[in-house]
Amino acid sequence: MSLSSVAPSVSTDTTVAYHHQPSHGIIPAELIDKVKNYYEHKGHTHIADDLSRQTHQQGHTRAQRTIRQASRDVPSLLPDGQTVKVYSARNTERLRLKLMRSSSTVSSDKSVNEAYDGSKATYDFLKKRYNWRSVDNHKMPLYSTVHYDRNYCNAFWDGDEMVYGDGDGKFFNRFTKSIDVAGHEMGHGVTQERCGIAVSRDGKPTGVDYEKEAGGINEGLSDILGIQIKQNALGLTSAQSDWLIGSEIIAEYKGKKYALRSMANPGTGFVDHPYLGTDSQVWRYSDYLTRAQTDEVDPHDSSGIVNKAFWHASMKLGGNSWEKAGRVYFETMPLIKFDETFGGIADKTIATAQKLFGQGSAEEAAIIESWKIVEVKL
Repeated sequence: MSLSSVAPSVSTDTTVAYHHQPSHGIIPAELIDKVKNYYEHKGHTHIADDLSRQTHQQGHTRAQRTIRQASRDVPSLLPDGQTVKVYSARNTERLRLKLMRSSSTVSSDKSVNEAYDGSKATYDFLKKRYNWRSVDNHKMPLYSTVHYDRNYCNAFWDGDEMVYGDGDGKFFNRFTKSIDVAGHEMGHGVTQERCGIAVSRDGKPTGVDYEKEAGGINEGLSDILGIQIKQNALGLTSAQSDWLIGSEIIAEYKGKKYALRSMANPGTGFVDHPYLGTDSQVWRYSDYLTRAQTDEVDPHDSSGIVNKAFWHASMKLGGNSWEKAGRVYFETMPLIKFDETFGGIADKTIATAQKLFGQGSAEEAAIIESWKIVEVKL
């Protein structure tokens, strides 16, 4: 795809605005299709058309990450500190259309403030807990665009910024509402900039593929970062956390609350929703293999394997998730290959636990046990 496909135009505040198709969102296409079918059945064709466009966009996006990376600011030119800016797309598909917030001054727009707070919480967490500055360790600016498109039921990391939809208002709330969604999507940025550094030929990050087992690992790493940021922001230990991802994103229905995913019990984030059905995540590797024989498994579903393993190790070790289990996974990231497998990441997290805490340590034992729980062979 040529650069002309994302040709910039200049907005009224001299900010460069881009037409751009989104990358991997936090909502799988299957759920968006279910919402689209509801609106088609009700005769709300304008909303159904908006949702149909969204699912089409998700299938043509991976190359755009490289294109967007080529246009981003040079991180080394930034002064010491953090750069957080939030823009509004004004319900168009143009990114960075209107600058809304770039300082601690609170906006009158909830989405703007939530996006700003999510970015700042992610930056501060990475710096304080892992001595990692921004998503790339070079103080890369954290840009966000809110109010993206019409009835946009997703949030995504496009290669160098966060983008949030407002939801449709019936099934999905605004996607800035859950801080772990910000952490999850910027987690894709960390994966993009950190994974593969130690195993690539040129010492540069390779990221992790979005196909097969690697896809589930990619999504799992983002959920792992997202839940840690949520726990850190709320001051919760592993034992105190609900371990839910996106618990404020799916709208309540007749007083019942739902979440996008449960890391403690994958497949129960939402159950028997009258329109969305039941969460289709798997957490046993054997179940993944069975499903993969007949169909391509969505990375949001297979991420349950990594999520469950991380949850188990965190609960076994106690305290804050980032102190032991989180540190093991973060330090393992440079070793993770582009086409990584569940067996591969299991072996590498065990080796990292040995390196950090010692062979025969409680930390190593917890990591080993966690992979056995999800039936990954060691």
